[in-house]
Amino acid sequence: MGRLRITLLTFLFILVVGVATGDAQSRQVLWYQEMEVARQAAEKDGLPILLFITYSGHNDEDIRLRGDVFSSPEFVEFARKRLVLLETDFASSGSSDLSRMQANRRMAKNLKVNTFPALFLLDHFKGKTTRIPHEGKSEKSLIASIESIYFDQPMK
Repeated sequence: MGRLRITLLTFLFILVVGVATGDAQSRQVLWYQEMEVARQAAEKDGLPILLFITYSGHNDEDIRLRGDVFSSPEFVEFARKRLVLLETDFASSGSSDLSRMQANRRMAKNLKVNTFPALFLLDHFKGKTTRIPHEGKSEKSLIASIESIYFDQPMK
């Protein structure tokens, strides 16, 4: 009886850990760190780029976007099918790569970014860049904003 109980408990543990790990993996999506790599992926797949300019972890909106919006199952599903994601993090770009830091600063200046975080939708086919308001938006309202800017109809 004790042996059977241990076997069942072990099986349940493995099952629960497997489901939790699978759930965490299903909420992951690829964020590029370099514009040129993201641009190549976007051109290859025919998708717009969602540019997330951040100063990571330094304000509540940044933390909320990362924790609640970008990791939500709805946003992850949408992003995997309809976006190329690019994150430019000013907090981590300073020490390791001077050329990336300079490119990030030029990009922020060209886009007139003076508060963090900032979101932009980049349509490389039409050469159009649109700032996306995000303050307080849920994943559903952010997706609706992106769809209204770029896509003819919502994802089903």
